[in-house]
Amino acid sequence: FRSAIGTAAEEGTSGATAKEERKQKHSQRIQTLSTHLSISEGLTSCSRGGTCAAQSQRACQKPLCSLFGVRSLDPLGSAKMSVSRVGFVGVGRMGAPMVTALASTFDVVVFDDDSARASKLCDQIRDDLEKQEQSATARPQVEESIQVMATKVDAVVTMLPSPGAVREVHSAVASALKNSPDPGQRVGLKLAIDCSTTAPDDALALASEYKTRAPQVAFLDAPVSGGVVGAQNRTLSFLVGGRSKDLNTLALPVLQAMGRRVFHCGTRHGSGQAAKLCNNLLLAVTMAGVCESFSLAQKLGLDSHVLADVLRSSSGQCWATDTYNPVPNVLRSAPASHEYRNGFAAEL
Repeated sequence: FRSAIGTAAEEGTSGATAKEERKQKHSQRIQTLSTHLSISEGLTSCSRGGTCAAQSQRACQKPLCSLFGVRSLDPLGSAKMSVSRVGFVGVGRMGAPMVTALASTFDVVVFDDDSARASKLCDQIRDDLEKQEQSATARPQVEESIQVMATKVDAVVTMLPSPGAVREVHSAVASALKNSPDPGQRVGLKLAIDCSTTAPDDALALASEYKTRAPQVAFLDAPVSGGVVGAQNRTLSFLVGGRSKDLNTLALPVLQAMGRRVFHCGTRHGSGQAAKLCNNLLLAVTMAGVCESFSLAQKLGLDSHVLADVLRSSSGQCWATDTYNPVPNVLRSAPASHEYRNGFAAEL
């Protein structure tokens, strides 16, 4: 590959200076290509169609396609075109800011058991877009039926409080598409993403149900990390389980609209949920330790703000100290500073 490009670069030139300049440009192109191809599977793309990992790290200065003139290196360009209308189910503390983020890029249809809450959210998003004079394809609408919504959108995203609610919604979606006129083709609904926190076996069961009842739909489990603050700031991390092809060609633009990082945790459905459970276990341990640390500090007469500053620059630093500090008024955005208002419901 190097030899072929090098030969072409030298044709028609004369003089050592011209050859040296072309050789230098060629080396830069090879370096850029190597940077792109070194990105882990599931996140590789050129910068024509979307922001790749290399570009987000400021390692990429020019679009790969423009360097080599090859349009086929643009998998995300087609992805953005293939998903234009997204259905979102569940607009609670997490879901509402995620819908708001999606509405700046996609046409959004919303469903929630509390239709009044869904309508209020959509009205607020419309007002905000008008105030910003933002040219967006999205003017969120409320749909009263999950089954009807499934026939109107390209992708369905769920953010729900329990495994039972997740199963109920996705079963309804699959049922609505069971009698699709051409189940072998990706027409209508193409993608279903569950961002709720459930269990690996739950994700496997949903993937199996879609394969049986609506094989035209690609299913991905994509639980999130970052909490309500991450959803509001569009800094969520998505932990994805399922086929890398479905992530790259369909889901990536949808997830990137709502968050900052996307991790492909494995091709097996449930891999995202497995990663989330491991993360939550570690968070629970560190949060318990942080609580004990601040409790000890108070007994010893040490100011909580001082300890927070110390931990921020010491070996005890962690997400629980920096983002979700459990002491009221240490961090203005933390739940502890808002009467410990919860971000989601969970059965204990």
